[in-house]
This record gives sequence, C-alpha cells and structure tokens, in this order.
Amino acid sequence: MGIRRVGAGLVAGALLLAPVVTVTPAQANVTGITIAKVRTGVASIVAGGSQATEFTVEISNLNPLLPLPAFFADRMDDGLVIGEITTSSPAMQCQKRTGSDTEFWCFQPLVPKDSSVTVTVTTTAPASTRAGVYVNCAGLGHPPVSDPQTLATMTWPGTVCDPVEESDLPEVTAEVEVTNEADFAVTATHPAAPVNPGDTTTIPVGVTNVGPSDASTPVTVRSTLPAGVTYVSGSSPWNCTATGQDVECTWVPAPPAAVTEGPPAVLFPVGATAPELVLEVATAKPATVGFYDVTVTASSATPDSTPADDSATARINVTPVDLAISKTGSGTFQPGTNADWTLTVANVGTIPDAGAVMVTDTLASGLEYVSATGTGWTCSAASQVVTCTSAGLPLAASQQIAVVAKVTAAKAEFGNTATVATSSFEQNLANNTTAITANTTPVDLAISKAAVTTSATVGEQATWRLTVSNVGSISDAGTVTVTDTLPVGQELVSASAPGWTCGTGVRQFTCTRTGIATQAGEQIDVTALVTGGVPQVTNEATVATTSYEANLANNTASATMAVRREAQSAAPLPASPNKVKTGRTDQGQKIRTRVTCRPLKAAAAGETSYCKVIRKNGFLRVKVIGTSPMKVRIRQTAKGTDIYKPFVQQKTYIVRP
Repeated sequence: MGIRRVGAGLVAGALLLAPVVTVTPAQANVTGITIAKVRTGVASIVAGGSQATEFTVEISNLNPLLPLPAFFADRMDDGLVIGEITTSSPAMQCQKRTGSDTEFWCFQPLVPKDSSVTVTVTTTAPASTRAGVYVNCAGLGHPPVSDPQTLATMTWPGTVCDPVEESDLPEVTAEVEVTNEADFAVTATHPAAPVNPGDTTTIPVGVTNVGPSDASTPVTVRSTLPAGVTYVSGSSPWNCTATGQDVECTWVPAPPAAVTEGPPAVLFPVGATAPELVLEVATAKPATVGFYDVTVTASSATPDSTPADDSATARINVTPVDLAISKTGSGTFQPGTNADWTLTVANVGTIPDAGAVMVTDTLASGLEYVSATGTGWTCSAASQVVTCTSAGLPLAASQQIAVVAKVTAAKAEFGNTATVATSSFEQNLANNTTAITANTTPVDLAISKAAVTTSATVGEQATWRLTVSNVGSISDAGTVTVTDTLPVGQELVSASAPGWTCGTGVRQFTCTRTGIATQAGEQIDVTALVTGGVPQVTNEATVATTSYEANLANNTASATMAVRREAQSAAPLPASPNKVKTGRTDQGQKIRTRVTCRPLKAAAAGETSYCKVIRKNGFLRVKVIGTSPMKVRIRQTAKGTDIYKPFVQQKTYIVRP
C-alpha cells in the first residue's frame, strides 16, 4: 500500500475495492451516493494520554427515487488507533479489518432515498506516536460481494486516498494534531554516613519515564555542583562531560535490530527506566560546610507535563573537625605585676587536617597585653582581644600558646575566656571555649592616728601623727594614699614623712607613696593651727591602695584633742547696783542681765517691799521700794563662740529702802 505525507503527519490510504463489482463507477456516481468526513472531537490529543478524539463519516443518498447500497473504507495514518465505532443506522454494518488497528469498513445494503447515515469512530494515539498532524481518510468503494463476512477476510486490492485507476471514486479526509508529553521521575541518593573532606564519593541517579508519551532521546541529566564538590566521572552507558561546576550526561537507548519505516525507532518508552547513572565526585579539603546538596535534573526534547519531579537532590554529609581548647593561669594578679597563662589547643576529632585555626583570648578589664607566643602561631592584639592563628593542626596533636599581661587595676578576680575556631566545618562546639577565674590575693593596709598634742589653746599649733602599716601577706602594697580631714577649728600647716608626697589644703589633704613593705609601718606627722572648735575635736584619716584590698575595716582611724578657748570680758559689776553696765562683752557677744530680789527678813504686818529695775542709756539701777532691806543678785551671761568661752559674772547686794 502506498503512504503519503500530509503536513507533519503520515497519511495511509484506505482500501479501494474493485475487481469484482455489481455496479460500475459511473453507475455509482449516477445513483447519487456521496461521502463527507469531519473531525467532531477535540483538535489535539496527547500520545499515550487518556483523551480521545472523534471522526464522523456521513453517507448520503441523494437519489430522490431509489434506495441505494453504500460501501466505504476508512484508513488512519499510522500513529492513530481505531476505538469504538458507532452508526446512526442499525442497517449500517461496520468492522475493523482483520489484523489492523488503522482500517475499518462499513456497508449498508440500501440507504433510503434522499437520506443520510453517519458513522462515528473514536481515535487515540499510542504513547509511541510522535508529535504532528495526522490524517484520517475515507473513500467510497464497490463491494465485491454482498456478504459482509466475506468482505472482512478478503485481500483488498487498491487503496483509498491514493492516486489509482479508480480515482474518480469520492475520497474525504480530516485531521487531528498529536502532541507528546513525557514525565521524568528522578531519584538521587547518597548514604547518610559522612564523607571525610578530600575523599571521593558516588551519587546513584535514576530516571524513569512515567508518561504518558514515549520520550525522544537522548535523555539528558544535568547538575551544577556546589562549591566544594568537583566532577570525577560518570558511569557507562551514559556519556558525561563537565565544564567548571556544570555536569551534563546523556544516554541514547540502543536501536532495535531492524528499523522499519515509521516513527523514530530510538525512544524512551513509558514505564521504562534508564540505566543507573553513577556520578563520582570529589569533596574539598578542608571542608568549610557541613554538607553539600547535589541536585540533578533530567530532560529530553519531549515536553514534560509535570516538571516538579524532574529533579532530585542528594545530600553529602561531611565529617566534621573537632578542636578543643583548655587554659591554665599563674601569677599574683597584683597591679604593676605580670600575670601569665597557657592556652592548649588540640585536634581531638578524626580529620587529620583541621584547616586554618584561630584562637581568640579576651583580656579582662584591668589587664594590659604584653605578649603571646607559640610554636607555629602568629599572635597579635587589638584592644583587649588577643588573636593567634595557625595554618593547621594535625590529628591528635596539641599546641600551646603562652599569654602574658600586665595587671593595671585592683580587682578581686580576673575572668578570662578563650575560644578556638577553624575554617573547616566543626559540629561539636562544646569544647571550643575555655574560661578561668584568677583570684587576687588581697593587700591589707591599716592606719592608726594619735594626737601628739593632747590639748591646745586657740591660736596655738597642734600635732597629729598618722601610722600606716602593711599587715597583709603581699609585699608590694601598690600606690598608697592617705586622706586626712582636720576637724573644724583647725587649719593645715604642714604634713610630711620620709618617702611620702603630701599635698596642701585648708583642712583636707592627701599623702601618697609607692609601696609599703609587709609588716612595715610608716609615720606621717601633721601640724595644724587651732583656730577654734568645740572643747574636744576628732580628727579622722583613711588609707587606700591601688591594689585589691578586701579588709577595709582597718583603713580608717581617728583621734581626739582637747581645745582650750579664751575667756570673754566685760565691765565688772559695780560695788553698788545703782549703775550696772549692760550691752555686749568686749568680744562682741550680747550680754543678758538677770536681777533677782528677796527680802532679808519677813515683812511685818502692813509692810511692803519690792525691787524696781530702772534701765537707761545702757545701764540699769535697782531701787528698793518699801520698808524692808532686800537681797539683790545680779547675774550677767553671754553665749560662747568657736574661739571664746561663754561669759558669766554675778554679784549679790544688800539694798535698803
């Protein structure tokens, strides 16, 4: 049979039956039997899909007088398959040609005059059908016999839809588009066990065509490897190449032994699984990440209806490095001294190459960086942070770094934390930090104070003595400062002692020196001018140090001194109370005068006596009124000051009327 290409599809001719006929072609045309064909279903179907389309053939008897027999054969392009055949007339008999899925015939002994009969056939495309436009062709023919069973088994000469001798017989066609969709299901796996940095490993890749159409070949698997992973090889029969981190592998199935005319012979059928692709890759050394995700994607020239499963990812876990650090310290941690400690860094894991290692040690406040050294280490400091780096640390090896710092402040303790890190991937960080606390041995200073001058008069100079001692166990007490505040009514004249530097001030001053030996005592003599004050004054002094001192109970001392003040004066009381001077003392204090009168004896019946006080021009006079003499007492007082004592004078008089 001849085959003709129409558009992008293949057109196969239907059968034209002719050698034995009961009606000539001319007679068939005259009788008025016509044929028409149309696609009544969808315009496009997917090869291997569940959707079908329909073609409808219409046979019409245009003879207005006679019923006429009708016979037609129908042939589809290879790639289309006949499904269900239905007809509008029970008299129309249709069946597929024996051994064929692309040809069928229909016969009706008599088609009523001026009427039509339709035949509808469903059509699908198998998974192997290639994309294109496919033709369904139908043509009228001459049945050689009237027995349909005989017709079904006969060898039909001639073709329908081919240029043959009987080309005058009517032929009609209709088309349908076939598309291809292939869904690749991809798997990529890797064992959960980690890979040592620098080792190679394999990733098995599986590709299955889950349809609905056969896929064109070659099948291609692509992957862009992550940084730290490099391509080594791909397994046969896949052909793999790599450009940088991009890997591409292709596979073409072996062609069949014999290739016949028709669709492409080398396809990736639905349900088939490609040979396993084993990708061998190498990991970086040292590894800077904990895992590498390798994603592979499969494709072909055939469109994929479900691209979500075209890719799969395999995770390559990396064996981590494990570093540990410890710290020990020594020294007194006293201001002005150096303290030192040792950092020990060890590779306690299973990876021989730890990569670049960095140790950071943050000095506590009160410490000043001096040095940091270690074999194979480069150290520096910025502010309080000491940083040491090394190119690597072999497996099971440990290295030490000695750190020296100067103590610049007094503290009870100095906390210090050091950390080790690596450029390689490290999972266990619990042993990457170490901390120590260095307790400071305290200095213990004591001060005592004594009044060398136990009693002084206003205007005189008095002497105080301060004694400072180092009563602790630390031989160097650091910088010692004594602060003394003189009592009210005293002003500093001088303060001095060998080895001390004393400042000046009116009442408060300080004396300093560097260091006081253990159990030693230092004396400071202070001279003050007594300018006033209460009868007894207290002088308090304190001692402090730049070193750490825990016991402060003995850092303060005081002493007392008696102060003698000057007496106030005023006009003495006169011999007679007739002219007593009032006003103020010679030192300016206001004088208070009090007069009391009492009779010398009891008054007789009818007698009256009393005192009359007369004040005039700063004087007062006491006059007795009555008959009896009076005992008169005059008392004068004035308040005291910081310099002067309170003023008191009194006198008793006998005053007669």
